[in-house]
Amino acid sequence: MVAATRLPKKVLPDRDAAAIARLAADPESLYVEFQPQYQLEKSLDASFKR
Repeated sequence: MVAATRLPKKVLPDRDAAAIARLAADPESLYVEFQPQYQLEKSLDASFKR
């Protein structure tokens, strides 16, 4: 999908990539991002929790 845009690839410096990863991978961010999918799965079929 990204290749279809024909936009040039931009490589981030390691320092910037590390900062983004650190911000995106903290427990609160991961929890907030995961909750909608978890709630959907739970409402569709809660047997996955067994």
